[in-house]
Amino acid sequence: MLPFLINKKGLQKVLKQIDAYALSLIPRMDWIYLSGLVGLMALTYSYVVYPVLMWAMWCVKSKGKCECREKSITPQEVAVVMAVHNEERFIKERLEQILNSHYGRDVLIAVGSDGSTDSTNEILEKFSEKYDNVSVFFFPRQGKASTINRIMEKLPEEIKYVILTDVKTLADDNAIPILISALISKEKIGVAMPWVKTTHSDEGLYFDLEIRLKCYESEVFGFCAGAFGNMYALRRDMFRPIPSNFLVDDLFVSIEVVRKGGQIKVCRNTASYVAPTTTMKEFARRRRIATGNWQIVKWMMSNITKFPFAFVFVFLSHKVLRWLGPLWIILIFIALLKMGFQNPFLVPYMAILGFVVLLVRPMRALALRFLVLNMAMLFGLYDFFFKKQRGMWEPTDRQLSL
Repeated sequence: MLPFLINKKGLQKVLKQIDAYALSLIPRMDWIYLSGLVGLMALTYSYVVYPVLMWAMWCVKSKGKCECREKSITPQEVAVVMAVHNEERFIKERLEQILNSHYGRDVLIAVGSDGSTDSTNEILEKFSEKYDNVSVFFFPRQGKASTINRIMEKLPEEIKYVILTDVKTLADDNAIPILISALISKEKIGVAMPWVKTTHSDEGLYFDLEIRLKCYESEVFGFCAGAFGNMYALRRDMFRPIPSNFLVDDLFVSIEVVRKGGQIKVCRNTASYVAPTTTMKEFARRRRIATGNWQIVKWMMSNITKFPFAFVFVFLSHKVLRWLGPLWIILIFIALLKMGFQNPFLVPYMAILGFVVLLVRPMRALALRFLVLNMAMLFGLYDFFFKKQRGMWEPTDRQLSL
């Protein structure tokens, strides 16, 4: 038997028999169960198999461990950029935090107000009068992407590196020199991002898992599936104006860097802090982001040949399969319903499993966030197909002090 299998013709015959048997099974398969299995496999791959694969590859290949060595920088070449809209509650604390950090009074701080109607503009004017390195710009309401584009246009020519940050983000004092040092250390690095943390919130576990996965990707391939938008450093010559109707500016900017042959670096030895928010406000924010994500997918499809194959693999595994999560969940739910009707004795076991998940707090927090994320992605997909996108934004209400 063994010599027959080793023989090329014999092996081909066996494979043909296997193929014929598999094809004969397909018409008899229950398509509800099959679709549920496909959904389960897609979710399992994206949330479990792929992260474990990246971790294993990182353990074998990585030498840097996602750390960025601090070097001396030229502050005159660096600008911190913020686009704000009606942020009177937070802008003062954020500007003071930047100014009191390392190099905070030496780098240019450029803030653009996107049609603010509260006291944001007055606060910005006071900071501009008090500090020579604070420049403020007042624009009519046009959206975050357009505001960032116009700020970038107005930066002095000597600015080579830019740190884009949200107003409701705090960071370690060494964030500026660490992130800029990462860009200086290697010409190919176009984006550098800090470790992301949050406190007083069940979101902490989610952010920790996400930033670890981005760390593994960046060390294995030289890039990850997009930078966190709360704070990241950018090589200015790799910036391309963001389409005015795009809702996810950070993802577009970092992906455009990869398209130009650049890399994305994660710096574990400095951190930014995401302020917590309520579940419903997070849902609204994620719905807007989900809509913007599909804008990015549509744009990528028209430029797919310009991206490295490895990045397409990373983006599909880490992002697109997760963005299709609502579809997978619906398929799984339908399959479970049919299983419960056909096999009633399984229902108590399903209920016990659900109770155990809700009983353990970390699991409960992840399950709730998973549900909120996927509901938001479902509504975001609807908005993408049936609503016109104008690029406008309403800042998410957060608690800034961490």
